[in-house]
Amino acid sequence: MKFIAAATLALLAVPAAAADFTQPVMSESGIPYIECSKADVADAGKCLSYGDLTLGHMIANALNAPAAGLKPEEIVGRGLLALKVRDAKDAELDDKERDLVKAALFAAVEKLSYKPVAVVQVLKVIDPAALKR
Repeated sequence: MKFIAAATLALLAVPAAAADFTQPVMSESGIPYIECSKADVADAGKCLSYGDLTLGHMIANALNAPAAGLKPEEIVGRGLLALKVRDAKDAELDDKERDLVKAALFAAVEKLSYKPVAVVQVLKVIDPAALKR
């Protein structure tokens, strides 16, 4: 019985298959969402060029969004995870990282005006089981 329990726990801790976080996030009409890729240093509200919003950038933006009450180690963890996935073509997330990304994304719907259809695209990559009802 102990062996079965240990094997089950080991399977639960295995990271998901590596994901390509450079994939663009698509709108409902099949067109990639865009983000500012180069801001004007003289006017922070002005964008000089735009690029496709990728899964990694969407996650990094959500992790970097202000969140009240974070402890220093949580801030560091969020920052390191944002750097890990931002431009990753082949990265794996463990259970703790997936949970953190999901919580940040759900909060970003309100904070960053992320659309649910965009959040679902990230979930399909990092945690497909979360989409099953």
